[in-house]
Amino acid sequence: MLARAALAVLLIAPLSVQAEDKPVSGRGYFTGCDAEGDPIYCYIGAVGFSYAVGEDGASAPGLFDTLSALPLMGAVSFEGQVEDTGETSSDLVLTKLEPVAGDPFEATLHALQGDWRPEEASQDSSQQISVIGLDWMTYKDGEMSDSYQIAPGTACADGVDQSGVVLSLKRYGGDAPEDACWKVKLADDGHLVVQDAKGDGGEVAFTRILDDEGG
Repeated sequence: MLARAALAVLLIAPLSVQAEDKPVSGRGYFTGCDAEGDPIYCYIGAVGFSYAVGEDGASAPGLFDTLSALPLMGAVSFEGQVEDTGETSSDLVLTKLEPVAGDPFEATLHALQGDWRPEEASQDSSQQISVIGLDWMTYKDGEMSDSYQIAPGTACADGVDQSGVVLSLKRYGGDAPEDACWKVKLADDGHLVVQDAKGDGGEVAFTRILDDEGG
């Protein structure tokens, strides 16, 4: 399979201060935990950041367990203290964490996770995409060619409601508010169909790359 890239994520809802040893609060999505580590870290993606929450007991009692028990891409609201802030990530000591019921984007974001190949391409196609958390990455010949932050919503940057889930993609390091905006027509275990919601690119259909296919 394609190599997994580090999480760096974007969500529409704004956060408060993002400075070292300062309080932070907002909404985000649970993007998974380390498979190994000492301590183990679990992650919340929100507003261009990947917040790492350690199992070391620094967070309020029970909050790490609550976070780690959430379904992948489960929506949460949180409060805490940020430490060791980097450009796109920081450690987070949680003081409050609550699952958000009825989030309109959670199911779609969960269905997107994984590696995809354009349907019109042959099985040995060099073009693939990979969605990890709120990262959308494009690959060609096994090398990542671009990476984008995903902002889920119901409208692109122009504010026109699309009557469904749209994914605004902003290139990491780019200056534009968004580089693409896709309306999700279908996202399930095996198929992904998106429609260009800001241009004339039409529909693009993908099939999931299974683990035993390689990549």
